[in-house]
Amino acid sequence: MLAAESGNVKVIRSVLQLAQFDVNARDIRGRTALAHAVASRSYDAMEALLEVEGVDVYCVDEQGMNLLMHAARGGQVQMVDRFLGLGLGANINVTDIEGRTALFHAVERRWCDSDIVSALLKIQGIHLSV
Repeated sequence: MLAAESGNVKVIRSVLQLAQFDVNARDIRGRTALAHAVASRSYDAMEALLEVEGVDVYCVDEQGMNLLMHAARGGQVQMVDRFLGLGLGANINVTDIEGRTALFHAVERRWCDSDIVSALLKIQGIHLSV
């Protein structure tokens, strides 16, 4: 997880080659290596982990936040687009433990990214009343 948190793709790939760990292991906050890569805001780190067979793209941390929420909150347009392409927008109205959706996380940022908001608003069935 430390490798993922660093966002350093070379380190991540080196650790992945060892293949002596559970890519879906969780830290004390319920976050996986993939969630840490998203938090590091490194698209390449995220992609390196997405290449691992069996990686859980539907992981939710102890706050009820999924990867799409973390990417939206972090202002990561490329990551949001990638996760939507993986089907993570299928349940776009899912909320974290505080009742916030990915759209809410995107717009609550101090510098809201209109590209993220636009991408999320294009998803069929999105609720605007949260």
